[in-house]
Amino acid sequence: MLPRRAVRATSGPSIWLALAFGLDAIIAVIAILIGRGLNLAELLAAGPLLACARCGGRMTALVAGYAIALCAIVTGVIGASSTSSEGYRFTIVGGAGVFAGFVAVIRTRREGALIRISERVQRAILRPLPAELGGVAFASHYQSATTQALVGGDLYDMTMTQFGPRFILGDVKGKGIDAVGRCAAVLAVFRELVFGEPDLARLAEQMDARLSRDMDIEDFVTVILAEFGPGLVRIVNCGHHPPVKLAADAGGLQLMAPPRYEPPLGLHPHPAPQDIALRPHDRLLFYTDGLVETRNRAGRFFALDARVATALATPDLDGAVRGVVKLLLETCKANVEARDNMGRTPLSSAAIDILKSLPHIENPNGLIFPAGFTRQRTRGPVSVSGFSAPKVRLGRAIANLAEADGSPPLAQFGFHDLRRSAASGMAKLGVDLHVIERCLNHASGTFGGVLGIYQKHKFEDAMQRAMDAWGAHVERLVTGAARDNVVELAKVRS
Repeated sequence: MLPRRAVRATSGPSIWLALAFGLDAIIAVIAILIGRGLNLAELLAAGPLLACARCGGRMTALVAGYAIALCAIVTGVIGASSTSSEGYRFTIVGGAGVFAGFVAVIRTRREGALIRISERVQRAILRPLPAELGGVAFASHYQSATTQALVGGDLYDMTMTQFGPRFILGDVKGKGIDAVGRCAAVLAVFRELVFGEPDLARLAEQMDARLSRDMDIEDFVTVILAEFGPGLVRIVNCGHHPPVKLAADAGGLQLMAPPRYEPPLGLHPHPAPQDIALRPHDRLLFYTDGLVETRNRAGRFFALDARVATALATPDLDGAVRGVVKLLLETCKANVEARDNMGRTPLSSAAIDILKSLPHIENPNGLIFPAGFTRQRTRGPVSVSGFSAPKVRLGRAIANLAEADGSPPLAQFGFHDLRRSAASGMAKLGVDLHVIERCLNHASGTFGGVLGIYQKHKFEDAMQRAMDAWGAHVERLVTGAARDNVVELAKVRS
């Protein structure tokens, strides 16, 4: 992370402009201090040559003029041994400036052409959605997590077929530029098969069969396929976040959970279609993990709550989407401001025993949960950077257990549900609210406002007792018996 951030921080033209000015200033000072003993004025040509690597023609010309001015100052201060040597200095610095300006102009034009080609290719992969198709209005917002990239790991497309308007929304494994190729492959298969298969569930199975041939063993694609008809939309969900519905006559959002959990494409799903009734002015929000896995400064995930419902109720559909995006960006900003305030949470004895029973993956970074190697395999295992993949595996494991036991399938859930269960459960066990918030690493609530400024105690012992009590409670729910050395805090107080 740090090398990448450093590269991004020093890649801007303004940084290179400052470096060029600073380098020439240092050279000029050294040349004046040394005097005629060692002629360094010619080295002022380094400034324009440095600037042309990242700056445009005008900025490079500015640096060239600055270098010539410094050359004149140095010559005026230390003097020139002869007229020819003085002309030689100006020729070197001025010639370097002209050459650097020419290189900067050529490079800028070539980069501009490459950017235009790249944008056209990326827009060909993700075509803009129509404002209206088949009597249904649409609005969208797409923003890649990779700087200067229009396309990331999410995909969407819509087309008019003989069966009605059909829509796909998905998320491939991976992020940024590396995922663009996989997005293109998924969309190519969708565009090829969408016109020939009348059954939406069968379309998903056919896409899985086609894509699985070229996927690695751990690759997958979560997708939602939707087909709009008179008064309803038929949805097939393969491991993706379910949409939410805002009815025209209701103030709250309704989560359109699938009838049963199905794995993503690449893991051989067999989905069942889900019909959702739509009346005039009803709205459906389709989204990817970039929306619901964003966290605020208190560590809470972005919630599809009343604020989102209010934004979606905006009469103008594009304005409604912009309102949701504004809420998301405000959450991201608060999260960035709070990253340096991350705390430590102790583990219960039961959790430690589980970790000790698992095979340890040796890695130079000392990570407990390494996510695997980088694509170039240059740094070894890296830390987990997202929650989509483990969420898919966890959901599949839960579904398999429920099927084996003959139990009803578990409703759609998110990781924030686990945090909510832990917070509510610890409160029931008698854990103080401020200790629960420390366990959840919350920066607001009890520790908000003035108290958060002055209260710096970590409550580490109390957190450890709380986590032990919660671990014993979970273990009792699973096995029917708790550890002898852990008791509920409520019983101790009574």
